[in-house]
Amino acid sequence: MRITNTHQLVAAAIWNIAEFITLCVNRRGIHPGAHIGLDLVLSLALLSAAAVSFYIIGQLGQNPLLGKYTAAAVFALFAA
Repeated sequence: MRITNTHQLVAAAIWNIAEFITLCVNRRGIHPGAHIGLDLVLSLALLSAAAVSFYIIGQLGQNPLLGKYTAAAVFALFAA
């Protein structure tokens, strides 16, 4: 079983592209409330994926590289 944080990263990339396009088209960008809402959803999704990854590593002794990817994703979440 392989779990990655790819879905959350793709969603964040699409959101940033949408913000850039909206900023170029109407010079105002996306409403700040939408940013807060989507950031909350992405954060919860990333933290839940990290929790499942840590559980798999701790309980089942699976792929140690998974821990590196999860730790990097959690660090990126808190650094942003």
